[in-house]
Amino acid sequence: VTPPASVGPVTRTPVRVAVAGGPAFTFAYTDTLEALTGAGAELVTFDPLRDDALPTGCQGLVVGGGFPETHAEALASNAGLLDDVARQIRDGLVTWAECGGLIWLCRELDGRPMVGAIDATASMGTRLHLGYRTATTLRPSPSAPDGAQVRGHEFHYSTVTPSGSDPAAFHLTSRFSNRDEGWASDRLLATYLHQHLGADPSPASRFVATCAGV
Repeated sequence: VTPPASVGPVTRTPVRVAVAGGPAFTFAYTDTLEALTGAGAELVTFDPLRDDALPTGCQGLVVGGGFPETHAEALASNAGLLDDVARQIRDGLVTWAECGGLIWLCRELDGRPMVGAIDATASMGTRLHLGYRTATTLRPSPSAPDGAQVRGHEFHYSTVTPSGSDPAAFHLTSRFSNRDEGWASDRLLATYLHQHLGADPSPASRFVATCAGV
């Protein structure tokens, strides 16, 4: 897939996208945020540790990486937000979650309740999963059509069981890795892969277009 030179706004009306922030979700990559803004998103930050609901009027949700495991008790105790996010995703909120975001969307993390939008459990381990990946999409998602190829990286100690939907979101390949992982539907992508949007911002354009319904 040859990346475009640039991707402009996909809609004249800004699309409100809630972006997780605060101490538990610090890995909101600048390239990703800039690509979303360039595609026409109005980013609205919320803190999953403190806010009891998503920002109002949002058409999309982005939850990047971070350290949910170090804040698991506080995240689990914020039942109002967990219920609100689960309901909105169930009702069709367009969602993109990476790594820590994937963990947060699971049913539980080391026995503590999380959002439950994904039928899986997360647990922390001691093995580091690290490296660049080439990913081929196995089913369409808000960020890429079926059969597309994207680049990204993994950096996590956790595991998720099961490791993905059937079929999974991506087939990941690298020098030492060759596996399927992640969850995808026409309105949700949840995966360990941090996509690199600096070279190819088109996944952000597709995501914003999906949020806008265009």
